[in-house]
Amino acid sequence: MRPLVQLGAIAATITMLLTGSPLAAQDGGGPALGARDRVLARELFRQGMLESQLGEWDAARETFTRLHQLTHRVEVLLNLGTAQSESGHVVEAADSYRAFLRDASESLRQQHGASATAALERATARIAHLTIGAQLSAQLRLELDGEALEPSELGIELPVDPRAHEVVLRDATGTVLDQRRVTLGDGERTRIELATPEPPERSEEVTPQELASRADPELSPVTTAPVDASHGDDAWLIGLGVGGAALVVGGVVLVVVLTLPPSEPAGYSGSLGAFTSDASHPYTGTLGTFTAR
Repeated sequence: MRPLVQLGAIAATITMLLTGSPLAAQDGGGPALGARDRVLARELFRQGMLESQLGEWDAARETFTRLHQLTHRVEVLLNLGTAQSESGHVVEAADSYRAFLRDASESLRQQHGASATAALERATARIAHLTIGAQLSAQLRLELDGEALEPSELGIELPVDPRAHEVVLRDATGTVLDQRRVTLGDGERTRIELATPEPPERSEEVTPQELASRADPELSPVTTAPVDASHGDDAWLIGLGVGGAALVVGGVVLVVVLTLPPSEPAGYSGSLGAFTSDASHPYTGTLGTFTAR
């Protein structure tokens, strides 16, 4: 048999809804209603009662929620708490019963305090608890049943209704990184651990100024002397990325491209000194002295 809604609270609420007397408003803690709101309140109350009698507790929960938001009457909290508890929303039900015991007048507590306390104990005993373990950063979002969780809510027991729950970990773009579904019964406690991905290693960004500061201060730029036009096509040419002899100076590779005529040796001129391929003209420059073999 489904539990009956608090009959004493119903009678008190009906009196308030039908009369809208200042005394009833003061005793119930809500403001006096205008004529139009009293009509709406009476209709919501009758609708919620009918839904409760039919066992349509989800609909009754919504109706009594609207009634309480309209009237702000503490008596409605007893009916609302019953509908919340019977529809499986025991966390909400416990809050409603606590609010009644906290806000009700002395006369209402004398009439319904014992019933509200017993209902609160039953609802509290059914509340399940879920503990979620995860390492959150500013770029990650953790959700429980679609609602965002704060970092302070991690690692502690969260009161939840005894039903299936979904825990989702997302990154800053909304991509799901981990997802768990857990079902808890009345009063059950459990803990889940979510896998938190390691943050990607950031590659070092080097500015041109930093590159310049890291360069070898002893390495001076290599310049090339003007090509002697008198040698025509027989002159030495210096280039990079073209076949020829390679010189390494201070870590810099210089590729020397050479074109020689069949009979006449050609000389070299540039920042590295000067030499010819003739043994009678040794090379003298910053790299030392040698004679071509």
